Amino acid sequence: RQAVFNYQAGTSLRSKAPSPLAPAPDTREADTAARYRIVVDHPGLYRLTYSDLQAAGLPVDQVDPRNLQLTNQGREVAILVNGEMDGKFNPGDEILFYGEAFHGDVMAALYASEDDNWLSYNSNSWQAQLTPAYFERYTEDNVYWLWVQDTRGLRMPAPVTGKPDGRGAVPKVFTDTVRAEQSHRYWSFHFTSQDPWIWDDLLVTVTTSRTYTTTLTGLAPGNYVAQFMGEMLSSYYSSENPDHHTWFTLNDSAQVYSEAFWDGPVRQTFGAQIPQAILHEGVNELYLNAGLEYGMLADRITFDWFSVSYARLFQAVGDQLTFERDESGGIWEYHISNFSSPDFLVFDITNPLVPQPVHYKARSLFLPLITQNRAVLSTL
Repeated sequence: RQAVFNYQAGTSLRSKAPSPLAPAPDTREADTAARYRIVVDHPGLYRLTYSDLQAAGLPVDQVDPRNLQLTNQGREVAILVNGEMDGKFNPGDEILFYGEAFHGDVMAALYASEDDNWLSYNSNSWQAQLTPAYFERYTEDNVYWLWVQDTRGLRMPAPVTGKPDGRGAVPKVFTDTVRAEQSHRYWSFHFTSQDPWIWDDLLVTVTTSRTYTTTLTGLAPGNYVAQFMGEMLSSYYSSENPDHHTWFTLNDSAQVYSEAFWDGPVRQTFGAQIPQAILHEGVNELYLNAGLEYGMLADRITFDWFSVSYARLFQAVGDQLTFERDESGGIWEYHISNFSSPDFLVFDITNPLVPQPVHYKARSLFLPLITQNRAVLSTL
């Protein structure tokens, strides 16, 4: 996974400010170093200034900034401390770090042996597991700890060059996937997944239709093929087979997609390939239709989520763009338009714990070697 995060030097953090720093008592017997709690809930480049640290009670005038360390879930995070070389944290100095929303990978690995103790449920023998998603459903808040130590902290490596040299192929589009999911009802005993939150319920006594929307941006013109998919479920069933009948349409198209007859209290996946031309820049509408099958006096269809994958242009929206490309290797050059300023700092976050600064001087961003790339770009 490779990602790049950039920001316009000298601007404020706008929407990417972490929660205020707060000192916390250290309950560990083996370490009495002072630490400060930082909470973030979305991926981004974060800045901590002299004023931020001072307001949190950190003795900025007494601290050697070279000894500041940042950790997350027991792992040290590399930071960039501008102005630390003189051994003093002065007004105008700052800490930069890449933060993410909470990921459950560490917790899932820590408790992996617990998977052996879960029971199986329903006719499909569904079994709960302590996956990363199991932990992530409770919070997006990710806690970082800033420590004042007596040894040097981990720092980001020296910048590498990323200046375009004309050798890289320039892709015109990338595949973007937008997932639409809302949590309106809590249903903990459907035993088809570990996600208890659902979007909508349809009580079907006659043919019934519901509309669900999502917003798409940067739609590429041309004869591209897009795809939608999602999941729904039902707790209703009868002695007849099938119990359920569903089909979908999109936007202004009358074409029916992903029509299915399915049976029993199960989770059902739907989806189909569609011409990208029927998608709209902006709001798109997915219509779920459900009919009543023989033997069913009523049916209940529970809609969970859906996603749309489509060819998207390399155009920033609100000074940021996230893209992912699966490639076999080689030299690639990405031209990304619609940024409000040509001045950026760029970071490669293949390893989000140790971001790699990248030097470049061009209006377009250049990444030298891309393999299973996920790039995140933003102007702060």
